[in-house]
Amino acid sequence: MLNHRRALDVELRDEGTLLVFSPLTDAGRHWCREWLPFDCPRWAGGYVVEHRFADDIIYGMTCDGLEVGA
Repeated sequence: MLNHRRALDVELRDEGTLLVFSPLTDAGRHWCREWLPFDCPRWAGGYVVEHRFADDIIYGMTCDGLEVGA
């Protein structure tokens, strides 16, 4: 059986008390610039987010057609 999974647009990393959303494609970078707060902390090329906000961000990304994963 072939795996037809799309490549990730945004990589999600759990760094303990925080999550890091790292855009990997132009679509992922555009979404993050458009929808995450302009003052969202950045670290290691990604956007640092508290766990309590993650579900809503993932929902928005997937509703807009982005592939998000670890």
